[in-house]
Amino acid sequence: MSEHIHWKETDLSRWEPEQAWDLVVTNYAHAEIGQLPLYRRISSWVVLGGTLLIVGHLHDHQHGDHHGHPQSASATVEAITNMFDSPEWQIDAAYENTRTVHPGGTPVQLRDVIVRTQRIV
Repeated sequence: MSEHIHWKETDLSRWEPEQAWDLVVTNYAHAEIGQLPLYRRISSWVVLGGTLLIVGHLHDHQHGDHHGHPQSASATVEAITNMFDSPEWQIDAAYENTRTVHPGGTPVQLRDVIVRTQRIV
């Protein structure tokens, strides 16, 4: 199985892959181009029948809940699913998750957005 997994460390906003994949995953990426443009870009790397899995930060900039991240480092479930609202994609899961971390022993609640979509056309 491990011979089928290929790890690549690169600048995703500039990289031009020579192939597409069955599974493309992004976890908490902080692209200079912003979240939605990054998700659109990497979605083109998914083969027909393949899956795109997005796990990202969901910051509330209106209420100061951004932990020092710029507004472009966050996207809502609605914004992401709207981007994939086409006959080409099928949304399999789209939800928010709240988790508690303890940096320095102090509990902090973080919100995440998770979207799994499949290229069907």
